[in-house]
Amino acid sequence: MKLQFKLLLVTVFVLLFCSFITLPDNFTKLLNRAGMTFEAPEGWVETPVINNNQMHYNYAIKYPGKDFEVRYTVRPMDTLLMQYQKMVQQRGTVMIHPNKYFGTALMATMINISSGEKAPQTRTYDSVAVKKEFNADRGMFALTYTKKDFGQDYRFCNVIALQKDNVAYAYCFIMFNNQDDFKALAPVVYHALKFK
Repeated sequence: MKLQFKLLLVTVFVLLFCSFITLPDNFTKLLNRAGMTFEAPEGWVETPVINNNQMHYNYAIKYPGKDFEVRYTVRPMDTLLMQYQKMVQQRGTVMIHPNKYFGTALMATMINISSGEKAPQTRTYDSVAVKKEFNADRGMFALTYTKKDFGQDYRFCNVIALQKDNVAYAYCFIMFNNQDDFKALAPVVYHALKFK
């Protein structure tokens, strides 16, 4: 009886402990540099980052038992802003301010990850809503069919792109095959990543 109780206690402890995701140090450092927070949804598990030639991402989580994964890219602007400041001081040099990359960078990303079956669809997030929901200055949504190298076994990708001026860009790639899974699970992960 005592052995069964101990086994039950160990099982409960393991289940509780495993349900919390511990973020890798490199992702935590990026979040800190970008002034962002990440709150993993309950019940999701970390999944390996897949090297690909279309779009590097820093971290990924998956919903157990479903073909549904979310990949996160965080790009602090600190280094870009320092480069920009150096460049504008040089006579005859032209460089676009990093705050102006946002829409173009998202379109380039979408073209890179898209299978080419259909043009990626993009939409600008309402500025008041993006500030309220993510504490961001700019936001866009995008949807595309994925290229095999980036998508692996996922057919669709919904992207949430966010920017906080002079701070960072962030991308949330929601990978899925089934529209019903998307409708059920996407709302849970939409606000996991936001600016402080």
